[in-house]
Amino acid sequence: PVEVRPGAHRLRLGHLDSPGTPGTPVLPFGRLLNPDTPDPYDLYTEEVPREGLIVTRSHQYARGADGRTHLWTSRRARPGHGESSSGLRFDYLEE
Repeated sequence: PVEVRPGAHRLRLGHLDSPGTPGTPVLPFGRLLNPDTPDPYDLYTEEVPREGLIVTRSHQYARGADGRTHLWTSRRARPGHGESSSGLRFDYLEE
């Protein structure tokens, strides 16, 4: 997280070190952030839930009514499996 102004945070792309060789970054499988935007590697914190996100990229191939083929890459984002419950229990009585 990066504080862009007092009280406002964004998530900035960083790198992870390889577990076996410190200092060697783990390379991503693909690119989700657009480097041509004003803040190319920043995400608003509201865009990422506490559970995280799982982004799936797949190739789509279809044939149009005129017989021509079309190929494109689609991405689907869904909530991750991380911290979905804090574990707090209110008004719980043990007997």
